[in-house]
Amino acid sequence: MLINAIAAMILVSSISTAQAVPPGWNAGDIIVWGMRNTTKASTYEEGEDVLGSEVTMNNDLEYNVTALDTLNREFDAIETDASGSTFRDNKDYGAAEFVSDELDLYDFFSVNYVWDYVNNVSVCTSFDAYFFDSFISIYFLIEPDWAIINDGYVDMFNTSVVMDTLADPYQPIIYNYTLGDIIDAISMKIMGKNELSSAINQFTDTVRKWTFEFDLSGYIKNGQFNGTDIIYYDYEEYKIYVELEYTKEGVLDRLEYSFIDKITINDVTNEFDYKEVIAQGGMKAAAANFATFAAIGGLVSTALIAIFIKRKKK
Repeated sequence: MLINAIAAMILVSSISTAQAVPPGWNAGDIIVWGMRNTTKASTYEEGEDVLGSEVTMNNDLEYNVTALDTLNREFDAIETDASGSTFRDNKDYGAAEFVSDELDLYDFFSVNYVWDYVNNVSVCTSFDAYFFDSFISIYFLIEPDWAIINDGYVDMFNTSVVMDTLADPYQPIIYNYTLGDIIDAISMKIMGKNELSSAINQFTDTVRKWTFEFDLSGYIKNGQFNGTDIIYYDYEEYKIYVELEYTKEGVLDRLEYSFIDKITINDVTNEFDYKEVIAQGGMKAAAANFATFAAIGGLVSTALIAIFIKRKKK
């Protein structure tokens, strides 16, 4: 009887632990997000004209939730945007699935190191941080179990995980670049904190907004072949910002990703600025933090392409 009682207690405890947190959205709900991305690029040489382009794209995305399966944490929805409607069935919304799908260090970060043969050192040539590998994988609706998600973030930031390896071309040595090595080499803010140890404490059980800033200016490099060797130049600016926020009901409220870089090679400067935002409430909400916005109603997609020449003052 004692054994049976203990077994029953363990079973009840397991069921309680695995119990789903009911979302604040349901079948029959219609939710709209605005989507906006802007790409700016310019090239100039000191004393010469600035050549550049700017492309802006807007879109509305509507979810008409048609079914909700709280047992398997899945839902069906009719997804509508400027290109038409698509039926999305059995889409995961579980917090544990989000952690498994998105909070993997190799998915969240990408980094690459190569050998600089001219200076005989290793250099970082690429770095990125993002949540989702494709638009379809975005969790527009999620189980509002913030404890599971925040625990996932804490587990993800394991500084001992090797992010990249590089073989020394002259010695039998393999260099391992861990997350800790990378964070120590760059400037960053996670949840508003400059130190990872302090940032980890911000991932509490009720947090539903997460921010990440990475500044690799002067650290990351671009290689250019000069006819004899590959010469690596420092990026004067190289910054990434990521923000993800949900409502208390588990509806995506804002997803933002921005990236800027600036580099000068042989007296020619190239600047690149990219920003994308998905915000609940339609395109006006998505464009709220952009410098300019033209109100456009309905489920439409627009692209504004501007090619400009700006005269430099002599």
